Amino acid sequence: MYQIVDLPVNYLKDLNLSYFIASRINKHENSAFASFIVKLAIVSVALSLSVMLLTTCLVMGFKNQIKSKVFDFWGHIHLNAPEYNQALEPKPLVLSPGLIDSILRIKSVAYTEDRTIFGGRVYLGKSERTTEGGVSHLQGFVQLPGILSAQDQIEGLVLKGVASDFDTSFVNKYLVSGTGKLINDSTGRTIIISQTTASRLKLATGNEIVVYFVVGGSQIGRKFEIVGVYKTGLEEYDRKFAICDASVLQDLLNWTPVQFSGYEIFVQNLNDLEIINDYLYNEMLPADVFSTTIRNKFPGIFEWLQLQDYNEVVILGLMIAVCLINMATVLIIFILNRLKMIGILKTLGMRNGPLRNIFLLQSARIIFFGLLWGNIVGLGLAWIQYHFKVIKLNEADYYLSIAPIEFSIQSILLINICTLLIIMLFLVIPSSLVARISPVKSISYN
Repeated sequence: MYQIVDLPVNYLKDLNLSYFIASRINKHENSAFASFIVKLAIVSVALSLSVMLLTTCLVMGFKNQIKSKVFDFWGHIHLNAPEYNQALEPKPLVLSPGLIDSILRIKSVAYTEDRTIFGGRVYLGKSERTTEGGVSHLQGFVQLPGILSAQDQIEGLVLKGVASDFDTSFVNKYLVSGTGKLINDSTGRTIIISQTTASRLKLATGNEIVVYFVVGGSQIGRKFEIVGVYKTGLEEYDRKFAICDASVLQDLLNWTPVQFSGYEIFVQNLNDLEIINDYLYNEMLPADVFSTTIRNKFPGIFEWLQLQDYNEVVILGLMIAVCLINMATVLIIFILNRLKMIGILKTLGMRNGPLRNIFLLQSARIIFFGLLWGNIVGLGLAWIQYHFKVIKLNEADYYLSIAPIEFSIQSILLINICTLLIIMLFLVIPSSLVARISPVKSISYN
């Protein structure tokens, strides 16, 4: 007695036969009902995929643009004195020129990383890695609260003083009117206020205002000319902050030109933010200087942005569920529509595996065309929004005036591949219906 063993060659022959039968069915399917079901399934997969792609592009664009606004305003890492947040009056921080040069010379940082699998449950050891970039810019700032007085109206503000090392790309990016040129000399003092403040107090460029400060228990007033109006769209910043030359605030506090409330550091790659911050704190900074990332300093907005990830996962999950239900229904209809064929093929000796493959290949064809049209529709709509800004938003609620779009080849490929694999693996379950069909009953079925 010899036992017949299925070899890979036999499996390929079975698969070729299943593919041949599936292709013949697709070419010679005359049933109007079956044709309608196929088209409906393709539309279902296409719509689900297009929604998933649009959701991912929108969420990525939304998160990255909001982060960009926060980082443009504050930098990526702050250096402050340890008592910075607790002090009633600001304490000066001085970094030596040598330390500043050393920070600016950071081009990359070597670090060790734990290698794990299964969500950190299995430890594989440590690996040596290097950051993708380093520090791109460092600038000092002075911060002092004051009360703005103009046209018999007052407004509480925090003035942010910037020095000659200030990155003017912020002004160029968010300035909506004026020149934004900050001075403090014999010709006068200038200030940049937000559009929120300007609208509330009915101010414009060229107007003069007085800002009162409390320093050492005394009230001191300073007159400014408005030379610019900015708008970031981040309401909690726009309604609080104005920008002036750092020397104005340094003179009020009796500080020297090298004394600041803190320093802002900009990094080249956001993925390196935590590594560079840890390196600065542990390896470079003296004990009386504290470093923190903006994510840790202002956690509220970043936690809110993180919630968008959960929204994205929920939408993707719902769209996948819609695809699974629709494709499972279509597969069962295919099987029931071909009961007689299944009975004949079983009578001729075809096993359940190749029979199931016939219907899985039919389903794969539908999924392929669904994914194709889903990519065309989803990415096409995203491209239209990216270039023509069709969808507008209420900036007061969403921090952005236009629905943002960001494309990621990696994310697009991942969504397509995962959608295909999840649906095909799930369809193995309803395809098992083939094994329960009796050849005798199915042949006599009419």
